[in-house]
Amino acid sequence: MYKIDYVDGDVLRWSLTESGVTCEIDASYTPIIYVSVHGDGDFSTARAAPRDHPAVVQAAIIDERVSFRHDHERMCLSR
Repeated sequence: MYKIDYVDGDVLRWSLTESGVTCEIDASYTPIIYVSVHGDGDFSTARAAPRDHPAVVQAAIIDERVSFRHDHERMCLSR
């Protein structure tokens, strides 16, 4: 998989194969959102806001890298 699109309520998963590019509807795909807090930020607030959304099935506090060459930092994961 190298790209995800949302079109008319469907999740389209694009993949590169030996014969070219393919696109399939992926009904099992669940996007992940990472939220970090800075300074005096409160993780309970960062976790509660997305957790209460009807489309969110999981909200947790995790340690994750925000990008390459960064140390792990605490953040809220929502999917």
